[in-house]
Amino acid sequence: MKKSTIVKLYNELDNKEIIIKKLPRMINIKGSAEDIFYDLCIKNNDILDSDVLDYFISISIFSSSLDDNFEKEKLLNSIYNIFDNDYLVSNIDFNVILENIQYIIGTAFSKVFDLYDEEEEKYYISEIIIELSKGLSKNKDYDINKIYDHELRAIFEKFFDLLEDLNNTNVPKNEDYNKNLMDRIKMFLDIIFSKEIYELDDYKYNVVLDMASIVEDINELSKLKKKIVFYNRLTDEDFEVNLDNSVDTLTDTSIKLLKEGKSKTLKFSENNSNNK
Repeated sequence: MKKSTIVKLYNELDNKEIIIKKLPRMINIKGSAEDIFYDLCIKNNDILDSDVLDYFISISIFSSSLDDNFEKEKLLNSIYNIFDNDYLVSNIDFNVILENIQYIIGTAFSKVFDLYDEEEEKYYISEIIIELSKGLSKNKDYDINKIYDHELRAIFEKFFDLLEDLNNTNVPKNEDYNKNLMDRIKMFLDIIFSKEIYELDDYKYNVVLDMASIVEDINELSKLKKKIVFYNRLTDEDFEVNLDNSVDTLTDTSIKLLKEGKSKTLKFSENNSNNK
């Protein structure tokens, strides 16, 4: 990074100390990453702290590494859309979003997608962040009293459970493998950020997160969304039991209901038990 740009940034930012503190990391900001980093810092001067600066460095370096200029523009626009969303920025857990974007950037998706090279891996990393941004942006349509009902950390925990489970996605014969994986990601995000589902109470929403993150079949995910909406007026207990009964995939919710003696599908005959 040019020293002249660092001095210019120092003079324009409110929190000047972090510039000095982060100089060693700024050495790696080169080429077009410098302009991206400068732009991010200036536009978001009011929320800039040491952690946010770290996230900006990662985002800038990754974005600049994309060879496809169209993809690079799409990614940056999706990042800017997050910062332009007052509901997101005002969330006390806003840094959780940036933390997890940084984590996505650092994840080795070469073991997940069927890839030819590093550039294709970066393309899918970019697309995952873009889809995440689309999902998060739906909060503009939520009831203002329910926007902050659910913890972002809980949402991202299940999102990464999904990403770690992508290899188990049910891909029909002769269909594009990578497309099916991306479709599963899109379907999950569509479910958890849909207005009628996000506005569920926290208990029901956590049940949804658990099931949607582990169902491996895209068609079953699509049916799950319809069932969630259909059962949403039930009590928490009836919602949980009926939703679990509607999918064939074993989830944490399934095991919980079994232990509580409430499962409709997991039933084992005591006569066949090996317990002594």
